Amino acid sequence: MKKIILLLAIVVIAVLLAFMSLPEDPGRQSTVSPEQAGKQAEEDAQASADNNGGEQTTVKTMEDARLEALKAEYAKLERARRNLRQRLQNVAYYLREAELPEAEGGDIRDDLNSANRLLINPPLLGAFNGIDGVRDELKRLERTNQQLDAHEQTLREHGAGDDSGN
Repeated sequence: MKKIILLLAIVVIAVLLAFMSLPEDPGRQSTVSPEQAGKQAEEDAQASADNNGGEQTTVKTMEDARLEALKAEYAKLERARRNLRQRLQNVAYYLREAELPEAEGGDIRDDLNSANRLLINPPLLGAFNGIDGVRDELKRLERTNQQLDAHEQTLREHGAGDDSGN
């Protein structure tokens, strides 16, 4: 009985190895890696540029305009990140001085942690596909900044940040 099971296992392994070592069906379409797709697109663009010299300049100017717009949006994003970092430090300072109920303080602390995570490890780490990606990230930062505004107001209502005691 053990010999039969061993023989069946060897046959199954041999069949699997045979299927894995066979070449792919040439009729079946293979997947294309992103690098290959990028190279193909560059070759196509080069071929069309060789055929149409006038179109190349318009494409280049359009690409330059898109790049400038992307740089401007990214500058806004960097400013928003810097402002959020400062706001985060201010709210953390007020939170240390405030005497809040534990639940409310925990909510504020959770929002501070999520804002800190957004700054430390931003989505896509700056690799944006276009202006829309930068704008989405900017909206996310603005939403977080508004939450911190509300928390700062709450903390000030509870007496944090008052220097009248000194």
